[in-house]
Amino acid sequence: MKCNLIIPGFAKCGTSSLHEYLKMHPQICMSKPKEPHYFSNDERYKNGYAYDAIFPGEVNKYTYFGESSTTYSVWEPALARIKKDMVNPKLIVIVRDPLERLLSHYRWMYALGAERKSLGAALEAERRVIPSPLLSRKGCYAWYRRCSHYSYFIPIMQALFNPENVLLLKSNDLRADPQQVLDRCVEFLGLDQLDISNRVVRVNETADKRVHRLSGLGEYFSKLPPGVQQVLSGPKNLVKDLLGEKKLVAPEPSEELLAEIFELLSDDIRFYESI
Repeated sequence: MKCNLIIPGFAKCGTSSLHEYLKMHPQICMSKPKEPHYFSNDERYKNGYAYDAIFPGEVNKYTYFGESSTTYSVWEPALARIKKDMVNPKLIVIVRDPLERLLSHYRWMYALGAERKSLGAALEAERRVIPSPLLSRKGCYAWYRRCSHYSYFIPIMQALFNPENVLLLKSNDLRADPQQVLDRCVEFLGLDQLDISNRVVRVNETADKRVHRLSGLGEYFSKLPPGVQQVLSGPKNLVKDLLGEKKLVAPEPSEELLAEIFELLSDDIRFYESI
């Protein structure tokens, strides 16, 4: 197995940007696609998914082969599989203020058209559903509280892989000073320093997200027989082009709900502040 570097970041914490910065280093080969979710996808893991093929570099050319699947950070079986299959891997985990992260996650899902509930109702729905990597919405997960539960998941990573093999970073630091954060990463990995002072990465910004005005009908279209979909694909695309795109803005939570969420995340906030 080529992979020896995992970025099990939590959703909306800057994992995509960190992936791109690491990819700039000549001694690191990052996966393509970025998020294969190999260790959290039962079918891929058990049925011989060509995992090594997503790392295009030659073994003798790179020191590290890495990938960045956010499901790993909050899915215990995935972490156990990484522990079983990899020899002394390095983990770089990037986190964000837990409350800020939860709100950003909810707004992102809403902007994506993958969430329609109020935040309070969404949190209650999450509490009632047994978490599973199979339950994605447009490739994302409505794991709002779960993805801010640092005080539970990070100690699991540290226990499995040893604290010296787990680097913890903050997304605010990455945004404010990418060079300093990359310096920390390469020092952690024992690699040569790399100057990225003139290279700024911003990906998956919630404010930039737009959806087609036809997005509601797209769900019904996907349920049609394949032959019918093929016949209607031309008219569908024409209507999409004519209608254009729209920005979906999530409803703002009340002060009372924010206070409840703050209390819910109190252990995670303390854990975050201790980093």
